Amino acid sequence: MLAIFMTLATTLVASHLVDVRSSTHCPSSQDISKRLRPLLPDRPAQESSSDVATIDVAGTGADTWLRIRLVRDSGAVVGDRPVPMQDDCAEAAATVAAVIAAWETEPMPPAPPSASKPFAPPPPVVPESLSTWRLLVGAGGGIALVGGVAGAGRIEALGGKRSSRLQGRLGFAGETSRSRSLYSGNVDWQHTTVEAGVLVRTLHPVWPLFLDAGLAFGWATLQGHGFSQNQKQRSLEYGAVVAARFGRIIGRSCVWAEVRAYGWPQGQSASLVGEATTANLPLADVSASVGLSIPLIW
Repeated sequence: MLAIFMTLATTLVASHLVDVRSSTHCPSSQDISKRLRPLLPDRPAQESSSDVATIDVAGTGADTWLRIRLVRDSGAVVGDRPVPMQDDCAEAAATVAAVIAAWETEPMPPAPPSASKPFAPPPPVVPESLSTWRLLVGAGGGIALVGGVAGAGRIEALGGKRSSRLQGRLGFAGETSRSRSLYSGNVDWQHTTVEAGVLVRTLHPVWPLFLDAGLAFGWATLQGHGFSQNQKQRSLEYGAVVAARFGRIIGRSCVWAEVRAYGWPQGQSASLVGEATTANLPLADVSASVGLSIPLIW
């Protein structure tokens, strides 16, 4: 029993020989410490002093990196190194833990006095496997809700700088028919749309949020049913589109759910020859969809 207690005490002391302090949640202090413990050698239980490792985010935009700094309990600087930011928090934690473990197992000499000068950011480092630009294609399906319920489907392409919050969006959307009464019959109608706009996204590595707005062009298709002479007509239309999307990053793909709203200022209507009755289509439409986006260029 005493032997078990002494082993546990030694393990507890050893696990606190490096005090990890991360100013960001990706990677967090807990994730780094978890991966660091198995990389460090056993230390005598009487060694109660601890080294302090700090991890800070430096730079802005595309020139963002992590600064890792290890300081002895005596105040001596063991290491001060920048590493590139990573979207995967687990990989980032493993990279930081490996750097700290290397310093702990093969200590570097204290930094010279000149190291006390303000930290100069290094030139941005982009891993060769990552492109400056990214292009994703996606597809989704759902329902349109105004003036009846119809099935809705869409395909799209998203492109822009990998580190930028602004992205361009080009989409194509179609839907099944909804029906509106007109005198003794019905008019089936649907929108087919091409969309072009700008998307703003958060850079959260797991749960991103997207907002986009743009122009919508296309045509409305109207088809009569139940009349002595049924006609079908397609009319060009234009309008605006806005959307809010919530996503979940899985690897390099993104599963998402969104709400999208359209406005059609010119309107569309159907009338019966010889009758004053008309069937006016709604000037707005709302759809709810789920979908998946995958990278072509990353």
